[in-house]
Order: sequence, then structure tokens, then C-alpha cells
Amino acid sequence: MTRDQLEHAIRAVCEVTKDSEIWIFGSQAILGEFPNAPKELRTSIEVDVQPKNRVDKVEVIDGSLGELSPFYYAHGFYVHGLPIEETATLPQGWENRAKPVFDKISTTVILVGVLNAMILQQASLQLSDKKTETSCVYS
Repeated sequence: MTRDQLEHAIRAVCEVTKDSEIWIFGSQAILGEFPNAPKELRTSIEVDVQPKNRVDKVEVIDGSLGELSPFYYAHGFYVHGLPIEETATLPQGWENRAKPVFDKISTTVILVGVLNAMILQQASLQLSDKKTETSCVYS
């Protein structure tokens, strides 16, 4: 996934959920802080999101933008709507470490949870040092 694809996903989620803020978590959250993250860290074609103010809309995201949806077939990636509390085990205070992402096309401000970005960066360096093949690295 690229940063442009992430921003496209952000716009689509905001439109579908009618929420101007979303949480992005999982492996592709790294693109919030590191738009040009190493390719080894960007291999996933899925971005995990939760609308910040409309948690009740996670199923709408899956139906409209999820795997095997028309969005997926048109763009080659998909968006997975998930409630953070039911999905991820996050450290205390994670919300305070989130990095805002400003979409180049709209003025929507999105909060992206970049969790363990330094760990992912270290994993990328270790991968390049070892010259191993890995399909993706998850936080």
C-alpha cells in the first residue's frame, strides 16, 4: 500500500461513515508517520480502521469498502472496519501518541494511530540486513 492509497481509503471511509475522524491501526498505520516506509512494511493490501465518532459504522465500512467489494476490485486494496477495543491490544495512552494525517485533496483531519513505529522501522532494518523474504511485518 502507498500513502496515496491510504489517503484514498481515508476519504472513502469518511464519506461512507459521515465521520471526519478515523483511527487507523495495524500494519499500514506506519504510513501516517512514515509515508515512504520501506516496501517490506507496506505489503498489506488492507487498512484497518475505526471511525472515531461513529463506531457503529464499522460494518458499513466492510460492506462498502471491504474485501471482495467493488471498491476492492476497482482499487486493488480494501478497508476493514473494526472496533479497536475488540481487536487490538494497545498500550495505555495510545491516543496521545497518534499522528494526524492531513489529506491533500480534502481538509478532513484524520487521526492515525501509529503504534510501535520505531519497532517496525527496526524490523525493516533487520530484514534488509538479513536479506530474508517476508510477505509483511505486523505490529
